[in-house]
Amino acid sequence: MSGFSSISTKSFSDIIKSTFYGCYDIFRSVLNLSPHYSPEIGRPGTFAAMNSEESYDGYMSIVGDDKIWQNKVASRLFIKMSMYSPSSRAKKN
Repeated sequence: MSGFSSISTKSFSDIIKSTFYGCYDIFRSVLNLSPHYSPEIGRPGTFAAMNSEESYDGYMSIVGDDKIWQNKVASRLFIKMSMYSPSSRAKKN
């Protein structure tokens, strides 16, 4: 799924938050500061990288009771994901 397609599934509020947190995290990286993290997975209506109806239960079934896993992702992912285009990376014949 392209970044644009992924963004089109998000609420306006999530788009604003992910843009702000993504830019903030990139700014922090330029200053050699620690990353700003956002939730990786969440239920619908909460802010997270993945928060669709089916994503929480599906993702948690994969993670299970892993004591090492943390529900966080560097917020710069939101900016990088928005520019992702699988067709531009596909091998041309």
